[in-house]
Amino acid sequence: MLNYIALSKFLNLRISVIIPIYNKIEIVQNCILLNMQHANEPCKWILVDNNSDLATKNGLLELKSDAKQLGHEFVIIEEKENTGVARAWNKGLQIADSEYVCILNNDAVMMPNWSNLLIETMQKNNLAIASPFVLEKSFLKTYYLEHFLKGAKNYSYYIHRNYKRIRKGIFGGVIIFGKKSNFEKIGAFDERFWLSHEDIDFLWRANCLGLAIGVVGDVVAYHYSSLTRKDVGFDEQKNEQLFEQKHGWNFAQNENSFFNKLIKSRNKRLLSYFGLMGTINPFMPKENPY
Repeated sequence: MLNYIALSKFLNLRISVIIPIYNKIEIVQNCILLNMQHANEPCKWILVDNNSDLATKNGLLELKSDAKQLGHEFVIIEEKENTGVARAWNKGLQIADSEYVCILNNDAVMMPNWSNLLIETMQKNNLAIASPFVLEKSFLKTYYLEHFLKGAKNYSYYIHRNYKRIRKGIFGGVIIFGKKSNFEKIGAFDERFWLSHEDIDFLWRANCLGLAIGVVGDVVAYHYSSLTRKDVGFDEQKNEQLFEQKHGWNFAQNENSFFNKLIKSRNKRLLSYFGLMGTINPFMPKENPY
């Protein structure tokens, strides 16, 4: 077994992981600890606490102790109010000093060996920004984290089904991974968006710069599906209007068109029956509106 503590003293950490936090410590602790254990190497974990409750603050301190034992670096940024995920991501990016950056939801778990595999897969496919294939609990209904980690229908099953598959185009922002230099090319996340469209705006700007973005099938993650978001109010219509003002097309209308709903329905059936991620991305306009 690698001695992570010894390695972290001599090697520059290749990956900085940025995670916004707002309560839900019972989920957050388990997810973050698993992600640390599943990494191939020590990482720099940057947790932005958006004014969580006391139980969460205490839980983050326990995680910091766990991280130290595993040889990871662990930083907690405390906000005085909940300023949203875009600002949290930007604050994390300001102190991220690794070659690669991973934007990660607080309720998502990546498979073992995720760090090396993501880098290798991105390099092979010349992707600038990528996401693992994310299994959504809301799509799979009775599928739980325990099933993902072990059992007959686990992450290995989905890797086998999706080996070397790439779905290019915009993806949901549960996990956004890439070189920090590419994040800098794209620019900061737009803090005017509140709990939706921040990720889509960022990825569309990457697309307009000619950067290759997409989902890789060789790395799989599990997502509890918006546990924190359910407790925080947000105006979806306002976010849609801001996106349309900036980019000249309405992402939500494009995503929810009749044709794209058929594609999404097909992709869900593929996921449920065969473990295959969709090969067509319905969330990209046919022509660049710029």
